[in-house]
Amino acid sequence: MKLTITQEMLIRRIAETEHRDIATVRSIFDSMEQLVVEYLSSTHPQQDMTLKLFKGLSLECTYIPAKVINKGMFQSLKSSPKIKAKASISRYFNQKLNELAKIDELPGSGKIGK
Repeated sequence: MKLTITQEMLIRRIAETEHRDIATVRSIFDSMEQLVVEYLSSTHPQQDMTLKLFKGLSLECTYIPAKVINKGMFQSLKSSPKIKAKASISRYFNQKLNELAKIDELPGSGKIGK
């Protein structure tokens, strides 16, 4: 079974933890999303972009230029330039996750955690 934590769940949890109004936290999230999109969309051919969201969690963007495709029935087909984004998680972040994990024993797997 997969658990999905939504942005709304994060907003409510942060508002509760920090004793802030939900609307204020939502506004901060919206501003952060706009800034992230703005920065990442400014990636250009001479410079790739890395946006470090948290310690060990970053987004990396690479500019992919237009190219002409000559393959099979696709002769002289020109692709559009685009930006490719991917998330990157450091060893530090993964280690932090595993240290905080509260896994006593996974049934049927024979694996025992902390």
